[in-house]
Amino acid sequence: MNKTDIIELVASEMDCSKVQAGKAVEAVIKSLRDGILDDGGVTITGFGAFNIKKRKPRTVRNPSTGDPMTIPAQTVVDFRTAPAFREMLERPVASAHIEVKPTASTVSADFNSG
Repeated sequence: MNKTDIIELVASEMDCSKVQAGKAVEAVIKSLRDGILDDGGVTITGFGAFNIKKRKPRTVRNPSTGDPMTIPAQTVVDFRTAPAFREMLERPVASAHIEVKPTASTVSADFNSG
């Protein structure tokens, strides 16, 4: 699934135009990016957490030549799944069903594909 697919799904679920859905998806992506960069991470309850992780430089072997090579230090985004989502991943695909319970800060959504 890519960004265009997500926009089409949001447009269908929210019964709005693709332009409106595109703006909503862009706003969510910007919020995630800003939260990761400004706060060091973003946690979405029931889904998972995106966090900045610093990797140390390390020496590995080139698989083609066998020669040692150094991979420099890197800053990456790490994703950890929430326990509820991890549990869904362990179920057979046909029975995977995501339901978000509404709270004061969320809107009810049902992403049932069938």
